[in-house]
Amino acid sequence: MEVDFALLADRADIVNGKLYLLGGAFDSLYAVKVPVKHQAMTLAMRFLFSPAECDQMYKLEVRLIDADGKKVLAVPGQFSLKRSPKSEKGYRTAFLTAINFFNTQLSTFGDYSFEIFVNGHGVKSVPLRLIQMEPPKEEPPKPKEEEKSPPPPPAAA
Repeated sequence: MEVDFALLADRADIVNGKLYLLGGAFDSLYAVKVPVKHQAMTLAMRFLFSPAECDQMYKLEVRLIDADGKKVLAVPGQFSLKRSPKSEKGYRTAFLTAINFFNTQLSTFGDYSFEIFVNGHGVKSVPLRLIQMEPPKEEPPKPKEEEKSPPPPPAAA
């Protein structure tokens, strides 16, 4: 088994074996203060399996860990894949998946990573960094235009 790729995106969908990404391949988020909840992100992954590795069940776990190795969250799952009888000898079978994360709370600025495990073995790490940014500067209030008084009435002739 080989991890062909794993990346973060704002959104990812898999339709008919194709991966559709929106805002893909980022590794940094920005916030003014912590804790912060990131509204939505997706971890998209593609695994390749040799013919001998097909036709069996696999356990998949994704853990988000902080810089100290503390688990922020974990998503367990499992999958199996069948080798197509139409596959040529030696053809590797792909397994494509996308895991959505909603309202992920990050408590500190710094480094995080999504650690991907298959059958309990770490196979890939996808970095994520939360960077502190300056708060937006408030613009000074615009001076109010003085209210115009109505024009004087026309002079009598």
